Amino acid sequence: MSLRLKLLLLGLATLVLPWGGCQYAREMESALREGEENSLQAVSQTIAASLQGARIFCIVNLCRLPMRPTR
Repeated sequence: MSLRLKLLLLGLATLVLPWGGCQYAREMESALREGEENSLQAVSQTIAASLQGARIFCIVNLCRLPMRPTR
C-alpha cells in the first residue's frame, strides 16, 4: 500500500470519527429528551389523578357537614 493511500485513509478516518461521535450525541440527546418527556407526562397524570380524587373527597365531605344557622 502506498504512502498516499495510507494518508488518505488516515485523513478519512479522522473525519469520520468526529462525525460518528456527533451522531451518537444527537441520538443520545433525543432519547434522553423523550425519556424526560415521558417522565413528566407520567408525573402530571399522577398529580391530576390525585387532585381529582381530592376534589371528589372534598365535595363528598362538604355535603356531610352540618349546616349552621346564620344570624
